[in-house]
Amino acid sequence: MVTRRSALALAGTGVLGGCAGLRLEQPTSAAPTPTPQAPPPTESKVLADVRTSALSADSARVVGSLGAGTAIVRVALEGAADGTDQRLVRAARGRGVGAVLTVDGAHWLAGDEEWWRTLVPRSAAASRVGRWVPVDGALAASAGGETLRALLTGLLDAPAVARLGASTRTVVPLDLDGRAVWRLGEARTGARLYVAADGSAELVRAVVTGTGAVDLAFGAWGSASTWAPPAAGERPDLPTPEVPSRPPA
Repeated sequence: MVTRRSALALAGTGVLGGCAGLRLEQPTSAAPTPTPQAPPPTESKVLADVRTSALSADSARVVGSLGAGTAIVRVALEGAADGTDQRLVRAARGRGVGAVLTVDGAHWLAGDEEWWRTLVPRSAAASRVGRWVPVDGALAASAGGETLRALLTGLLDAPAVARLGASTRTVVPLDLDGRAVWRLGEARTGARLYVAADGSAELVRAVVTGTGAVDLAFGAWGSASTWAPPAAGERPDLPTPEVPSRPPA
């Protein structure tokens, strides 16, 4: 016989069993709305930013080549934009390797014998090898008058680069030696500029063919080395400037 008490117990068991079979759905959070990405800027916009940034920089380092064919000159320049504090190394086929050091308006030259023969009589060249020689501004300019600002002005005014100032094409994102860059221009148009893709307008590489031909790599913007006059008896180090690696198309 089922008593009232046992019936209540069975009823309770049934209720609990029914509850155990229930599944509660967990609330789900809505997926985050993706942030829309801005489209790549145009070549003309980036070139304008590069011009402003590069020409206002107080210092930088440049390595590469000027000219084309047998007239190529390899250069390595680092220092102040106006050339008042800089070291310039130049190398050319048949003209040797030499350096021009400028500090606070004073100039020193150093180079191999082949280089010195382009500047002084042959009889005086050998005695100048292996040391820094103080010279006046005229001889320093004839040995190498490049400055950062002069190189940048010549580059940005080259016809193939100047034409990019009217381009409405968007820049091309690329990887250059592990760094994200934007490419302006194409090989077929005669000019390619590679600019940091972080919005800094920092010029990383420039390759121009034809008129104003250059192949230059840039770095140390605003943090280039400063120079001191050579110490007495200091022997100059004159490594031949390196040619930058081939950039992506």
